[in-house]
Amino acid sequence: EVRDREGRVAVLKKMQAFFPDAQAQLKRSASSLFPPQREGWSGAVRLIREAASKAGVELSGKVDYKLHSDHREPFDRLALSVGAQGAFADLVRFVHAFETSKDFVVVREFDFEPGDSGELSLRLSADLYLLR
Repeated sequence: EVRDREGRVAVLKKMQAFFPDAQAQLKRSASSLFPPQREGWSGAVRLIREAASKAGVELSGKVDYKLHSDHREPFDRLALSVGAQGAFADLVRFVHAFETSKDFVVVREFDFEPGDSGELSLRLSADLYLLR
């Protein structure tokens, strides 16, 4: 899944280099996959809360956000790091919600650790790609 999404980004970059009006075409086609930057922050918060609610997990610790912007690239990357606690199956559903989001999200890493009261703790790192 991660490789598929990274592959899509690579293809979009190649298209931009080969077609003179690729930037305009890219913006038109990408607008359905990538939220604008001004909506990206609130979209990230919404995604995290909805994923946690639907999966039945509890968010733990703080959520870290970091915007990576390279003006040579057509997209900005909002790096997310979030913690959650719950049963294994619920945490897997939480991760799956990111992988199947309507937004262009790449799950980079997730780690499980023993938590309180027999539950597990999860730390998830993901990137949400945004239009400039």
